[in-house]
Amino acid sequence: MFLCQLHNISIKLDFGKKKRNTERISLYIHDAENQCFILCARYSANPKLRKRGRPTYPDNQGCIAKGWENSEYFDNNFPSAPKEYTKYTQGKYNMNNEIIKKLYSKSRLYGVIRIEKDDKYLGVLVVESTTKNRFKKNELLEEMQKHKQILADTIYLLRKYIPNPQNMKERGF
Repeated sequence: MFLCQLHNISIKLDFGKKKRNTERISLYIHDAENQCFILCARYSANPKLRKRGRPTYPDNQGCIAKGWENSEYFDNNFPSAPKEYTKYTQGKYNMNNEIIKKLYSKSRLYGVIRIEKDDKYLGVLVVESTTKNRFKKNELLEEMQKHKQILADTIYLLRKYIPNPQNMKERGF
């Protein structure tokens, strides 16, 4: 279900039409007990960018944390040179060198919105691209905001069925 919603958003954002499939969209659910995000769904027209990285993401690191804290966030200033990319990410996003080295996709643009319902913070929607200037800030965040309510309603209704470390353990996985 979430994958279909992400695919629909990707169509609105013309994924795969410009700059050769450099975009992906991900939905992360917040696990308040463990202070982290869990990847719930991801879509990209590029199979390599669909790959999952870490099973959880701390809620105090990266662009995800900035969007979580501020309701929305956009950064299109990531350098292309590896050393500068690492320095920028360490300084701005509370990420250490080991984590940065393991990032599969060294995205250069991020757009993040927080998903919430009835004063409950549920997760974040993240659009990223390995191409700088792939999206304009206002256009990207506005399109993401259009889908926020349906995502919030779906997460809210299905929350107890969405896998997380605790319920997976309870189910014997």
